[in-house]
Amino acid sequence: MSVSTARRQLNDGSWMPLLGFGTWKLWCTFHAPEDVKPSVIETLRNLQLTYLNLYLIHFPVGFQNVLGELLPRHEGRVLVSEIDYVDTWKAMEALVDEGFVKSIGVSNFNISQLQRLLSKARIFPAVNQVELHPYLTQPELVEFCMSRNIALTAFSPLGSPGRSLAFLNESADPKDLLKDPAVKMIAEKHSKSPAQV
Repeated sequence: MSVSTARRQLNDGSWMPLLGFGTWKLWCTFHAPEDVKPSVIETLRNLQLTYLNLYLIHFPVGFQNVLGELLPRHEGRVLVSEIDYVDTWKAMEALVDEGFVKSIGVSNFNISQLQRLLSKARIFPAVNQVELHPYLTQPELVEFCMSRNIALTAFSPLGSPGRSLAFLNESADPKDLLKDPAVKMIAEKHSKSPAQV
């Protein structure tokens, strides 16, 4: 099935076309080069597609592949793997060569990780998806990506008011960005909603 004809059956029995430019991610437990291709094949099968437009490495650090565990832990600590993200990237490049994906990219990579990847990559990342919002603007990373022609896309552009306490950074994470007085003032000045600002 091609992307243009892909569709998904809804609970009510009707069909919804899968349109637009989609982004999917390689989860951290599948960083081993031998796991990358089976992971994208499973994603394609689940989506009923023949290729993906964009496939990202979800995080520069891989987790140990413990059967059935999304976030494998031992004694409260995440079990990280020894797999180098450059090796994962080379397997991602093979997905492009084999036609499984059109473009590849990364997520949550900092400048030093990107520099190292660029020094080893045959295909440069098309995208780096990172957390960006008014309280986390990351100007150096934005400039670096622009200078290397890497598109920067934001996750949590409205902040993360529902973020789990386990992942909350009290000093940096906004409590409720959409209610911030400065954001509200700018929105009102331009006749926009806080989310549009």
